[in-house]
Amino acid sequence: MDAGMVAVSSSDVAIVRRPSLLRRLVAQNGAWRVGTTFALLGGIILLGLVAPLLPLASPIAPDPLATLQPPSWAHWFGTDRDGMDVFSRTIFAIRI
Repeated sequence: MDAGMVAVSSSDVAIVRRPSLLRRLVAQNGAWRVGTTFALLGGIILLGLVAPLLPLASPIAPDPLATLQPPSWAHWFGTDRDGMDVFSRTIFAIRI
């Protein structure tokens, strides 16, 4: 061996493992925040999956008499310039 080299056996080497991403997220942000984030994300994904089954206004059917309406009980997010319901368009857009 050369003067600067040291022999190391495999029993002398310790493998250092990094904690998983989920463990690091929980350690940095707390379990409640990570759990809440996953619950909200799961809820949004579920809402997108069941969108066709919900009794929403058609996202592509224009209503010329309801153009640019403000939010109301009939149109939760209001309507756009073509009279289409913005809430139903948003829910159906989750699927994309």
